[in-house]
Amino acid sequence: WSSDVCSSDLAAEAVVAARTPAFAAKGADLCIRCHRSEQSAWVDLATTKAWRHDAHSRAHLALTSDNPRTRAMEQSLGITAARTAACVACHTHPAGEPPIEEETDAVHAGISCETCHGAGGGYFEPHMEKRWRFLSTADKESLGMHDLRNPVRKAENCLGCHLGDVPSGK
Repeated sequence: WSSDVCSSDLAAEAVVAARTPAFAAKGADLCIRCHRSEQSAWVDLATTKAWRHDAHSRAHLALTSDNPRTRAMEQSLGITAARTAACVACHTHPAGEPPIEEETDAVHAGISCETCHGAGGGYFEPHMEKRWRFLSTADKESLGMHDLRNPVRKAENCLGCHLGDVPSGK
């Protein structure tokens, strides 16, 4: 029996370790300061404009019991979505990210910039410099930025939620 407890404890620790990013999250409110404005040719405004209308930005609304699909899933599975870690892990921003205090046209409590691009603690400041564009993919990844132009990396990133990823609690 004690070996089951030990392996269970190790499994729990592995899940926590897998869910803990190497870098701290900065928060979507910092990202949109540049990505929603016309700072220069270096800022991709099209992505931010599209994001505002994308279902991912409002994924947190699927956690509310007044959503008929959510209510049906909760009844079928015997859970409360908003209190179930696997639901929350995919339908809101990363746990380490600063909370959204107030939703606006550009900031939503759903999936955030850092959910897909990686926690910004390592790359946030360097990526505001012009030289960022000329860094190698490996250099950017070493700072925590996910290479979403690589179809394999993008698929891994998306499938964590869209298919499930038990080690990371999804």
